[in-house]
Amino acid sequence: MTKNIGIVSKPGRSDLPQLLRELAAWLDERSVAWKGDIVTETYLGRKGGFDRTALDQDLDLIVVFGGDGTLLSVARRVGAKGTPLRAVNIGGMGFLMTPGPKQIYEALEAVLAENYTVKCRTVLSGLVIRDGET
Repeated sequence: MTKNIGIVSKPGRSDLPQLLRELAAWLDERSVAWKGDIVTETYLGRKGGFDRTALDQDLDLIVVFGGDGTLLSVARRVGAKGTPLRAVNIGGMGFLMTPGPKQIYEALEAVLAENYTVKCRTVLSGLVIRDGET
């Protein structure tokens, strides 16, 4: 059962405050515990929020509002902890971010009903060394 949801938002988006207010109300109506990162809380006009560079929070799911870059940055921070991520595409074209804001409620309903599957992705890391320099 999803008990605690984290919300991470891409900075500098004028469309996010309204989307986040609607999502917060939706989660509150269902008595779902949630907390936002610093950017999310700022969009909501609140102080605080967790630092998304240190995702050691006790979260069952992280909802990521942004594009592929935002999703990848959160995935790197989650790392081996393996907290599931739910992407919400607010960018243009996203290769990794499939659902948009209109689909998030249907997706979250499935999560809350425990009617979902988690798809694990492989993360590769590499370095380029050329002429003795990384």
